[in-house]
Amino acid sequence: MLFNSKIFIFVFLPSILIIYLITRKLQPKFSLWIIVLGSMFFYIYWKWEYAFILFSSVVFNYVALNRPEFAGGCLV
Repeated sequence: MLFNSKIFIFVFLPSILIIYLITRKLQPKFSLWIIVLGSMFFYIYWKWEYAFILFSSVVFNYVALNRPEFAGGCLV
């Protein structure tokens, strides 16, 4: 899926935006997960073979940023 493809412009983007706006009103913390999962779906839709790399990168970065010795003493 490309940013200028019809499926992105008319299906993916409006659906993610609508879901994001609804969840932002109801549960603001959950709205961040909508953006993260939507972007992961966008990249996995292009090449699903890279899903493991994407998920492992996200998990590694999350764990590394929440450890004080890696984040320079700043907890995220």
